[in-house]
Amino acid sequence: SVRFLFQPDEEGCGGAQRFVDAGCLRGVDAVFGAHVSPELPLGSVGIRYGKFYAASDTFSITVHGKSAHGAEPEKGIDALQAAAQLAVRLVSLRTALNGERCAVTVGTLQAGTAINVVADTAQLTGILRTLGPDSRARMRALVTDAAAEIAAQTGTQIDVQLHASYPGVVNDDGASQLVYDTAVHLLGEPNVAVLQQPTLMTEDFGYYLSAARGCFYHVGAGCAARHGLQRRNAAARDIPPPCKALGGRHADAHA
Repeated sequence: SVRFLFQPDEEGCGGAQRFVDAGCLRGVDAVFGAHVSPELPLGSVGIRYGKFYAASDTFSITVHGKSAHGAEPEKGIDALQAAAQLAVRLVSLRTALNGERCAVTVGTLQAGTAINVVADTAQLTGILRTLGPDSRARMRALVTDAAAEIAAQTGTQIDVQLHASYPGVVNDDGASQLVYDTAVHLLGEPNVAVLQQPTLMTEDFGYYLSAARGCFYHVGAGCAARHGLQRRNAAARDIPPPCKALGGRHADAHA
């Protein structure tokens, strides 16, 4: 039997996990999903074996120092300076996973109340993107270690809060091969691409793959030029009808 999932809220809090919790995958042997890709030509399919989409985490870091007059900085502990050092240190972690792609982005840094006052607190927020559970755990540890090192060097107290979001997509090789073979049968080998690089974008389909083996793949929309290579969600609002038909045919065939 085949079960179709009409899932809401991929862009919000992750509807896939709620579907798993509700038992929607109970008794399912394999799960398959697709995402439109503006970069791939219309009428094509792109398949990635193994690690495909990144796991997503966010961080909120608060640096506690001691306020003082700006003319007497030696009497204070500069939280802003420590936060700036930490921001640089965090960005350097982009090369810390032995050549594997990852993203460490500090999106905000807020500190200070006046031009002549040493800041007593500072806050940094940002995101982590890593490929696979081992790299995710390693990066989370590196972030907390970096904060501890900067705290020791600057005399500040640094509190790190890490918030886990989507787990990332790691495709099953057998399920991916089934998708590949089906796509070749439907479209011909020239229209089926094996994607050589994972993406650091994220996708809540990973929750399904935590409950069952499966494969998440791309269906070409061929509309990158119209959208100036903007993000996939912009292209998704302008999906050519043949792309929708192809997605349906492909899902039906490998089911």
